[in-house]
Amino acid sequence: MNKTIQKLADQCRTEYHNGYGGFTEQFDEEKFAKLIVRECIQFCGHPDSIRVKSMKSHFGIDDEQAN
Repeated sequence: MNKTIQKLADQCRTEYHNGYGGFTEQFDEEKFAKLIVRECIQFCGHPDSIRVKSMKSHFGIDDEQAN
C-alpha cells in the first residue's frame, strides 16, 4: 500500500479494550474518506480556487475540517 494512504489509514484506527481480556480495533471509514479528499484538495491549487471550493462542497468538508 502507498505510504501516504497507509499513514491516513493509521490515523483512522482506534484500539479499545473489548471487555473480554483483549482489544478490538475500530476503523473510521468516514474519517478515512475525508482525509483522502483533503489530500487531494492540497494538490488542486489555491484554497480559494473554485475547484477546491467545489470539492469541499461536494464532499461536505468545511474549512475547520480541512486542516
